[in-house]
Amino acid sequence: MQTQQNNSKRTFLIGIAILVIPILANIYSRTVGYFGINTEDCIKGRYFYVNRLDKNIKDGDYVVFSFKGSSTYPKDFVFIKIVGCTPGQHLVSKQTSKGYAYFCDNRLLGYACNPLLNPHCPKHVEYNEVIPKGYFYAMGTAWNAYDSRYWGLASYKSIIGKGYKIW
Repeated sequence: MQTQQNNSKRTFLIGIAILVIPILANIYSRTVGYFGINTEDCIKGRYFYVNRLDKNIKDGDYVVFSFKGSSTYPKDFVFIKIVGCTPGQHLVSKQTSKGYAYFCDNRLLGYACNPLLNPHCPKHVEYNEVIPKGYFYAMGTAWNAYDSRYWGLASYKSIIGKGYKIW
């Protein structure tokens, strides 16, 4: 009789755990953080932890944000990029011997796709400005990354959280 009661308790507790654990995991992922997979080749790394509580970004950080939308990606598409330039820094784009280049405080960020080599290049955005408060330059590490070179600055309001590369 005692064994049957223990088995009933164990079954009841397992049932409760099966119900409660997914609910707690859902609450945690919506409020604190979650694990994500990067399916694009625009940055190095496939697996990331996204900390929703940490939105204090600086140059070089991974940032996860909702995209403002374009003809290439819909509004609220979630991107993970690298912060390349932040408020108060000087962002300049200019033609160089290697192509159209982007600089933050004279530090090379990368080059835009060259339409002479690839006729499918999106139109790039030109900059010669100090990044205004509330915005940042988001970049990928691949030459063909769809980033602030092509759609402009990202808003701090769109940040979901800071990304931490796992692998």
